[in-house]
This record gives sequence, structure tokens and C-alpha cells, in this order.
Amino acid sequence: MILNEEQQRRLRLLAGGDIFRRLRVPGFNTGGFVTPQLVNPAGFIGGQNVSAPVQIDPVSIKAQADAIAGEVGIRVSESVESAIFQANERSERKKSLSKNIGL
Repeated sequence: MILNEEQQRRLRLLAGGDIFRRLRVPGFNTGGFVTPQLVNPAGFIGGQNVSAPVQIDPVSIKAQADAIAGEVGIRVSESVESAIFQANERSERKKSLSKNIGL
């Protein structure tokens, strides 16, 4: 939840100026900035205290890898096509230049 400055002011008026400290809201003792913390979603959502790393199933990994490979393939294809076009343009300019100067 995010509270704008006005909402924070009203909350402090209703509940006291130290409400965030009493609630142990991280960062509000030091100006409201907190360092992001990585959380294991299974432990966070399930309320479990899980210390094992998050595991992604092989099907999801394959789907993500395929999506990345598809994007890379498109970008490589576009780059190669552009390079060939530019090389052809340079070749045509050289031919035209040599024709014009009689080489």
C-alpha cells in the first residue's frame, strides 16, 4: 500500500505522529526509503517460513527460453537484413563512382 503525503499526514493526526514506528513500517524512521528485499513468494504468500530458493518448473523455463530465443531471432534477422542492405548500397555507390570517374 502506498500513502501520499496528505494521507500520511491525516493518519498521523488520527493515530499519532509515531504510528509508522509503532507499526514497525520499515524505513519511516529514516525518511521513508527502504532497500528492496527479495522474498520467496511461496513463503510470503503461504505464510510459511521457507528458506529454500524458489524453483521454477521446467515447462516455465522452456517457455521463457523459447520467448527469449524468438525475440533474439527476430533482432538478429533484422540486423542481418539491414547489414546486407547497407552493403548493397555501398557496392552500388562504388560502382556508380567508378563509372563516373572512369576507373
